[in-house]
Amino acid sequence: MPGKGWSALWFLLGLLPALAQEVRVGVLHSLSGTMAISEVTVKNATLMAIEEINAKGGVLGRRIVAVVEDGASDPDLTAIPHRAPGSAGRRGG
Repeated sequence: MPGKGWSALWFLLGLLPALAQEVRVGVLHSLSGTMAISEVTVKNATLMAIEEINAKGGVLGRRIVAVVEDGASDPDLTAIPHRAPGSAGRRGG
């Protein structure tokens, strides 16, 4: 029967698939509507920062993937910070 050392090894090996996964980051800015004039540049800067981080190996070896959403200058869409990225049905680019 394996000792505690083997148990720890199997536990760590079980974590490897999770460590290899990407980190999804929600980027919610108004890409249309009245606020787009100022927020499109913020979205672009955010994406540029993510590219730079990924070029240096990501975060803890994990690649960051931006999930861009269009808040459409609508406070009702942007006031729901707990919703999952990609669930608004609107996508910006």
